Amino acid sequence: MRPFAFALLLSTSLVYGQSTALVCKNLKAAQTTERIVVDGVLDELSWMTASIGTEFVQNEPRPNEPSHFRSEVLVLFSDQAIHVGAVLHDNPDSVMMRLSGRDQIGITDWFGVVLDPYQSGRNGFEFIVTAAGVQFDAIIANEGEDENWHAVWHSAARITQQGWVAEMSIPYSAFRFPKANEHVWSAQFMRLVGRTREKSFWNPIDPLKEGWLRQCGMLTGINGIDAPLRLMLLPYASAYAQHFPQNDPDQKDWTSTFNGGMDVKLGLSDAYTLDMTLIPDFGQVVSDNVVLNLSPFEVQFNENRQFFTEGTELFQRGDLFYSRRIGGVPLLRDNLYDAIGSGERVTEDPGVSKLINATKVSGRGAKGLGIGVLNAVTRATYGTITDSLGNTREVLTDPLTNYNVLVADQQLPNNGYVSLINTNVLRDGSTYDANASALDFILNNKARSLQGNGVFRYAQKQVQGLSDASGYSYEAGLRKTGGAWTYGAEYEEISPDFDPNDLGFWQLTNYRGGNGSLDYTKYKPKEPFQRRSYTFDAEYLRVIQPDHFFNFAMGLSTFQLLQSFNAFGGMIRTEPVLTYDPFEARVPGRVYEFPVNMLYEAWFSGNYNLPYTVDARAGYRRFYERDRHNLFLSVDQRFRPTDKLFFILSSWHEKKNDDIGWVAFAGDDIILGQRDQWTTEIGLEGSYTFTNRLSLNADVRHYWSRAHYLAYHELLFDGKLADSDYTGNREDGTSRHDVDFDAFTVDIWLRWNFASGSEITLGWKDNIFARDGAVQQNYLDNLRDTWAAPGINSLSLKAIWFLDAGSFINRKKQ
Repeated sequence: MRPFAFALLLSTSLVYGQSTALVCKNLKAAQTTERIVVDGVLDELSWMTASIGTEFVQNEPRPNEPSHFRSEVLVLFSDQAIHVGAVLHDNPDSVMMRLSGRDQIGITDWFGVVLDPYQSGRNGFEFIVTAAGVQFDAIIANEGEDENWHAVWHSAARITQQGWVAEMSIPYSAFRFPKANEHVWSAQFMRLVGRTREKSFWNPIDPLKEGWLRQCGMLTGINGIDAPLRLMLLPYASAYAQHFPQNDPDQKDWTSTFNGGMDVKLGLSDAYTLDMTLIPDFGQVVSDNVVLNLSPFEVQFNENRQFFTEGTELFQRGDLFYSRRIGGVPLLRDNLYDAIGSGERVTEDPGVSKLINATKVSGRGAKGLGIGVLNAVTRATYGTITDSLGNTREVLTDPLTNYNVLVADQQLPNNGYVSLINTNVLRDGSTYDANASALDFILNNKARSLQGNGVFRYAQKQVQGLSDASGYSYEAGLRKTGGAWTYGAEYEEISPDFDPNDLGFWQLTNYRGGNGSLDYTKYKPKEPFQRRSYTFDAEYLRVIQPDHFFNFAMGLSTFQLLQSFNAFGGMIRTEPVLTYDPFEARVPGRVYEFPVNMLYEAWFSGNYNLPYTVDARAGYRRFYERDRHNLFLSVDQRFRPTDKLFFILSSWHEKKNDDIGWVAFAGDDIILGQRDQWTTEIGLEGSYTFTNRLSLNADVRHYWSRAHYLAYHELLFDGKLADSDYTGNREDGTSRHDVDFDAFTVDIWLRWNFASGSEITLGWKDNIFARDGAVQQNYLDNLRDTWAAPGINSLSLKAIWFLDAGSFINRKKQ
């Protein structure tokens, strides 16, 4: 029986078993018809009628022990909103009130609410306010948080003689809930005391039990409310001025643009929401961390465009969707340079395709069915070639393209799910189309102590409706998830032709193998430790075509958290036998014999409560051939001189000695180069928060990497290296493969939230990228030359208004 089928049968049996009892508190909300003023003072008479939720229990640092700080929670509901008041007892002089931008709360005192109106145990809405009045919200799941989701709600915080008070008013339009006469919602209330790092919950959260969302309590007593019309309009206007030295009298150094458009959010029902971006403007996204890439793999960049980061958790099922493909580098960009004739040059090369519009529908119904649909269209993109007489012609670099993603995700008993996802790319003209699908599932037994999982994927390309290439991948695993000891194993297989990268991101193909891990966590160790954990893992891989041994590796790692909030850990990892890399040669079927090696890493993280602390990581990888080794050191210095100012000075240094990598094809020979590579990255990231609505953020990064080639070798068919007469030199004797690359980026943003959901942002971006064949050795000389290189300077101003059209229409109907 194939491993995937075996795991499917085994994991299906997991739904049977003994259940584990969980504590489930109940808090009854009281109805109010009063106008509740959100000011941090619970002086309306309605608060006197509300039940009180108390007896919070620690989750950190001492799980399942009573909190050291009394917390009292009251909940009211009206026709328009849920109102939450929290009296948080403490010494008022000790309450941490660190200011930060929205959704960047860090280590400070805060109070939060989680609502799971569908009682799914997997998904919920989180609302947090700090003692300084800073808001944070997210869509949460057992797998993590979607911090890019933003709702419009109201909150206030106030210091009192008893400690501090948090007050929230969350409109029904800010979250989804099912139709019902009597509402019973899963709910959780939580608190962090910054100076002691004590995180406590109203309903106890046991870290030894899988899935913290299923450990919520119940919010009852809510009746007579209906989901309102959810229609929110976010029109925007923006202006840009950009400078780039063209060194051409016929082209302007300065350009300017003015844009306008709108985002629309419409509740299609109580469960599903339509999001549209009309005439999108992503000019104020932060700069990518560009690097020198000498590997055979594409570099993956973070998605920073809000439309593609907010509320997209459903689209991550199956690992087939990488939103940077939409409006990314034009598919046929190389054709532009291949078309250059004698006396011609490229005068316009759009680096990205232009997005016309994008739409997504997402949500989850009362029976646990989640639906996600995303559609985006990019217009045809052209580059321009100019000849010596000034005549121009256009070359198509990306055809009109339609991108589609469809997800159906059904929740199963015991916090499991099964999902079907499809991605589809349709291109105008004769350029190929692409399609990929996946079936993804997780199944748990009733005690949530055993978990089975599996994914099957299939991808194909089509030219004018005819299949051109197709491939598959699948993985299946079984894992013990409850208790201090956890362990599991997984098998995976990826065919040679599996390629979902037209709308996904996938690097490794043509291999099969298994991996396993064993973990131990101690949540209440002896002093001075607060938590200790250890992990052992191993993997064995083989190349599929031709059948060949690929890799065997083992590793042991540890994490140690002290009661002083300092933490440290490390890792030892080894590939104890010769392994065979099927990717570096850039030719299917050819492998490179990779030497036996050992990797050692150690790290330390300081106490973030202090005004100054350090995070550091160091590593050494020893290869048992020649003098080949890698060294790296990372140091992040964290400064917080005041509650308003915070910045991090970071540095990364890496040296690869006698590294081996592909450089060229010489006839039928594959040439690998022996090189030394040095990389240095210096960054400054900081913020100054004037108020909880006005903040200044800055991110400055200088990346410098250079490679110097020492020798060249021919790759033999058995994977070994042989001497080669290939020199890699130009006619002047310099190496054509030596490279010195710099990236210098500056992002500065002044952001003012002048009203709920509305903001004005003033930004400055400076991007310099320089590549040279002459390798420099002095950092200051290199930095000076980088600053002298031409760069793109951009000034921008963007205003976004939040219009709650749904509330306006609802009032008109009344």
